[in-house]
Amino acid sequence: MRIMCIDIEGAYGVMRPSEDGFYTSCVGFVSNDGVEEIVWLDHNTHDRTPNAVERIQTLIDSADLVVGHNLKYDLTALTHYGVDFKHVKIWDTMVAEYLLSGQDVNVRKFSLDAVAEWHEVGKKHGDKVRLYWDNGVQTADIPVEILAEYQIRDCYVPLWIYAKQMIVAEGVGMLKLIELQCEFTLSLIEMEYNGVKMDLDKANEIQTTYKAKADEVQEKIREKLNEPHLDLGSLIQRSAAIFGGMLKLRYKKWVMRTLKSKPESTYRESTIRTEHPIKGLGFAPPRNPKSRNKNGYYKVKHDIIEMLTTHNEEDKRAKKWLLDYATFTKIHQTLKGKSYNTGLLRKVGNDGKIHPNLKQTASKTGRLTSSNPNGQNLFTAVKRALIPSFDYIGQCDLSQAEWRIAGELSDDVVIIDEVNSGVDQHVETCRGMMELPFISKADPESYENRTHAKVFNFRMIFGGSVWGFHLDINMPNFGVAKWKKIIAAFWKKYFRLGNWHNDNIKKVFRYGRLTSPTGRWWKFYKVLEEEGEKVYSRNQIKNYPVQGMAGGDILPLACVIIRRGMIAMGLKSKMILTVHDSIVFDIVKGEEDQIKNLSIKTCNALREYVKAYFGIPWRIYLEGEFEIGTNYAELKEVKLDQTCQEVLNG
Repeated sequence: MRIMCIDIEGAYGVMRPSEDGFYTSCVGFVSNDGVEEIVWLDHNTHDRTPNAVERIQTLIDSADLVVGHNLKYDLTALTHYGVDFKHVKIWDTMVAEYLLSGQDVNVRKFSLDAVAEWHEVGKKHGDKVRLYWDNGVQTADIPVEILAEYQIRDCYVPLWIYAKQMIVAEGVGMLKLIELQCEFTLSLIEMEYNGVKMDLDKANEIQTTYKAKADEVQEKIREKLNEPHLDLGSLIQRSAAIFGGMLKLRYKKWVMRTLKSKPESTYRESTIRTEHPIKGLGFAPPRNPKSRNKNGYYKVKHDIIEMLTTHNEEDKRAKKWLLDYATFTKIHQTLKGKSYNTGLLRKVGNDGKIHPNLKQTASKTGRLTSSNPNGQNLFTAVKRALIPSFDYIGQCDLSQAEWRIAGELSDDVVIIDEVNSGVDQHVETCRGMMELPFISKADPESYENRTHAKVFNFRMIFGGSVWGFHLDINMPNFGVAKWKKIIAAFWKKYFRLGNWHNDNIKKVFRYGRLTSPTGRWWKFYKVLEEEGEKVYSRNQIKNYPVQGMAGGDILPLACVIIRRGMIAMGLKSKMILTVHDSIVFDIVKGEEDQIKNLSIKTCNALREYVKAYFGIPWRIYLEGEFEIGTNYAELKEVKLDQTCQEVLNG
């Protein structure tokens, strides 16, 4: 088998083709059968290699396996030059090490130097090149002989690491998992490179609207407290407004000022600083001493506000104002930014798109994270500004993925039987445990009850609590006693899920780790104080196996299969994003039904794919839903027996 290691050297500090200043100076190749070659693309003192892109393609196509460290960066850059990776098999030593370490992001570092040192294969020895970078010299100006030596060394080190990783992966049964994640990397490369188009006019309209909404809510709280200069954007002032205390104000005011050196007075804007005690909105402050920050004020971020106890309608209204202010401000800041060079509007590339960085090696669970900008957890209002480059935005979503996977992993026969029999467990919870009416989706009030039940069921997988539900103003206004009764009924019905959680907790408290049927494993650390000593987080223990398999294993498997199908069908439509349990497409008109059919059929057959790929006996049905629309927020569901145009036109 011919193994080819690849590494690029590009603009220092510029990571993606969509960023200003992007270029690739050279591409290095080293193989296990003696190839050592550098292809020069854009270096100031070296001629471009004749037919450089064709040469790169030839070298890649000659390999049975392409190896590299952080290959997503290298292959995304080469995609910009037209290099084709549709049929390439890769092994990313960074991704592999992350998996082999048990996602140990608390302790391990996954840079090439760190992984090389861990496997005792030596460092890159790039001190000379780094000296140039540290002195502000760009890659394209580094002397060719120094850069070439660095480049070849950068290719040998991943080859040595790969050899070590293969032995470990085969020994612990993680080879299939690593291969899947590496092929998933190819999907992420396409998503990052393709990007998501933003309607700039719509985005500016949205951020302006929600800034006005936040200001309106702030004005209501100012009037209630009789504090016309209160700034809820200040966490210190927000703390005083909620719990009372010393309110420190700093604001601008136009004042008359008489100067001794001049007989006349001047009218000028001056900064006013005052402080005085304030009763606030009357909420009881948290008792936990850790709830105070270093300035002595209480922490007042969104999760703290959600836990505020309300005693009457006035409290509920004030709490809703605070939550609305936080939400409206967050929507505005998501687009406009909280500080310089933040916000989606500042992250739009020259191509009119945002290109989120989808990270495979940053989370403890194994699920993807997103940054610069964050393309996940976007508000619906923000999604209205995200539009197709072609004709439609499509989304394939794994239906109830975490609920179903929790049922499968825990071998909870009630969950499995309900799902496989087509029972709507959220309706069952709504009518049975919560004793709320449900009529149909057509009845808005009763459908909201089903939504409450759905939120309850999913939170229970990860450790939902009596007080958490009781204090949530978005949940039914039940007393503590009733929530206790509902939770007791849940665990009585789904007792095997509860037993599985308890068994996992015992394993972690004894061994400090858990292993998934796919081979993925998690290393846990003691993080919470209990009776004077640190212990493991029970909620983390409940969370990691479910999230890790749903977003870390099952979704990538679906994505890989769908990508293969799109290539085989010769489709022009593109994958542009993945968010937790979904895949987002930019669809060319005329291909919408092909994407829809491929997505739904792949998800509906995932149970068989999981059995075939991982060798896991899998009982619970996995299903997919498909939606389509002209922006990311306004999507309509399309069933397998419908055409997209029927739904779009209907």
